[in-house]
Amino acid sequence: MRIRTGDHYLGGENWAHYLRFELAATSQSVVKVSLIHLEGETAADIEVSPSAREATVKIVNHQMTTPKGAWGWTLQEIKQSGP
Repeated sequence: MRIRTGDHYLGGENWAHYLRFELAATSQSVVKVSLIHLEGETAADIEVSPSAREATVKIVNHQMTTPKGAWGWTLQEIKQSGP
């Protein structure tokens, strides 16, 4: 899995912060990403899977500047039933 971050200045004191998860092209795993947070802001859980290999989280913060704190999250592989 590849994980990337990015920031986009929206004007004024507004910034959009991005966290992107990309599942490898050969992976057959389903991965749940939960407890996603950045400087006290939280985001909904997401899943990446062979049918949806990429997911991006966006947090807009009105008081944070580009030198922000660290993102945090938890990854969990979901066991699939069947052959």
